[in-house]
Amino acid sequence: TTQSIDLAENFRSGQEILEVANRTIARVLPGLASVVSARGNRTGDVRLAPAGSADEMHDHLVSIVRGWIAAGIPDSEIAVLAFKGSNVAEVGAALRRARVASHDVGLPAVSSTDVFALVSSAAEGFDWDAAPEEVAPLDMLDHLEGELDPQLGDEESETRDDWERLRAAVDEQVRRGSPDLGDALRRVKQADEGPRTRAGVTVSTMHKAKGLEWQAVAVTDVSTAGLDGPTPDEERCRLLYVALTRAKDQLDISWHGRCSRWLG
Repeated sequence: TTQSIDLAENFRSGQEILEVANRTIARVLPGLASVVSARGNRTGDVRLAPAGSADEMHDHLVSIVRGWIAAGIPDSEIAVLAFKGSNVAEVGAALRRARVASHDVGLPAVSSTDVFALVSSAAEGFDWDAAPEEVAPLDMLDHLEGELDPQLGDEESETRDDWERLRAAVDEQVRRGSPDLGDALRRVKQADEGPRTRAGVTVSTMHKAKGLEWQAVAVTDVSTAGLDGPTPDEERCRLLYVALTRAKDQLDISWHGRCSRWLG
């Protein structure tokens, strides 16, 4: 015979954090017993932060991370978690621009992806003589996306996610002064060839955060577009639950647009 045992105590997270997590997972597992904190009076602090745009959301993340560090939380005890790899790239770029040390977890270098090879080849073969005198790097990338679209897969594919990561990396190099796409791609590759740091704030996908924990966690882009996808997927709710319960004391949840069905 087998016996079922409910693990109803959580020794990591404060109770306020667990209340948000319990409400979330109940949307797909309504019969699951709520988990309570075994930490006594250390209740945890939760902040919901809707934003008007992606840039505003990233500005908020930079501000909240800086605030945690100023309050004495070591950057090694801080994480930003997102559903997509492209979100991880965008957050990492925003933190670097703000001179906040960070590293990503589990993502291959952008320049090692098939998408990077496709774009580099397409850019080299592009008829520049037929183009306007000046083509902004991101405009050029958008043009190539139309040509390469059949090879990128649907919106949920890893290849499409790598495309968005590449776009974020090119955008970062444009902000640093790259005048054209070719130069931006060279700089992306050069940056990837340097040593990969493990210092600073952790930026990771929700999936790669399984089994890990931090004192303060920002779960970002928890929106209909960022998390839910075109069709309902209960596994995403479970991943969100994992992300929420990585936090010990501080939890910040941000999104722009419409809040995810799993949280709202």
